[in-house]
Amino acid sequence: MNRRQQRKRRERKFDPLKAAGYESRPHRHGILWRLFHDRRIVYAGMGIIALSMIGGTFFSLVGTGATRQNASDVRTFQTATPEPSPTATAGPNASATATAAPTPTPVVRQYAQPPETAIDPAKQYVAVITTEKGPVRVQLLPQEAPQAVNSFVFLARNRYYDGLTFSRVIPGFIAQAGEAGATAPGYQLPVEPNALTHEEGALALARSNISGQVTAQFYVALQSLPNQNGRDTVFGRVIGGRQVLEQLTPRNPERTPNAPPGDKIITITIEEGPAS
Repeated sequence: MNRRQQRKRRERKFDPLKAAGYESRPHRHGILWRLFHDRRIVYAGMGIIALSMIGGTFFSLVGTGATRQNASDVRTFQTATPEPSPTATAGPNASATATAAPTPTPVVRQYAQPPETAIDPAKQYVAVITTEKGPVRVQLLPQEAPQAVNSFVFLARNRYYDGLTFSRVIPGFIAQAGEAGATAPGYQLPVEPNALTHEEGALALARSNISGQVTAQFYVALQSLPNQNGRDTVFGRVIGGRQVLEQLTPRNPERTPNAPPGDKIITITIEEGPAS
């Protein structure tokens, strides 16, 4: 042995396990050690774990999307279905009940014949003519003109005048309304002679120039009109709201037929009182 080999031998570190012959013994390892030290098993396990994570994430996203879609559908349905508004019934212990809005009754302006008598001449009747400019109160006179009052009350209660206008308003003369076409209301009444005159504030049914009978059109005398006495049927007198009549928009269809429509009648209500 030369000097170089001797020097290398002296530089080697002492290994007690090698000196004891441990490395020459056969190695016996457990199952877990072999599992974690076998590259094929380790790689296969890592692949399975990765696929499981990817699959779990995918199915989680799909499930969440479906849940959100279902929640969105429910919200849309609830929003599109309005809830009926509760209406409290009478009585202190009454519970709120949902009621649908009533369907408005269509206005009828054609009748085959005059209405049957539905008024009591002994009672008092007041017509409230509600216009765009305000209300006008008229005392009806059924004892002096029962047919005219009965027809006017019938038409008013059936909303015949609702939406019609004061088609002829001549300051200092008359304010006329109730025009609904040449054939409306489908019937005519004879002039009722009575002692009532066309004083200021008198309410009368207008007479047709063709038949000589009265129709549903009415007018209020804005001044005394003695020349009209006996020609038309006076059946009431204004007891309130004369300032409203003075504010009505002037309109003369004979001179300006294309003028804008006159002031509208919103509705006419009838107040019935006991016999006087």
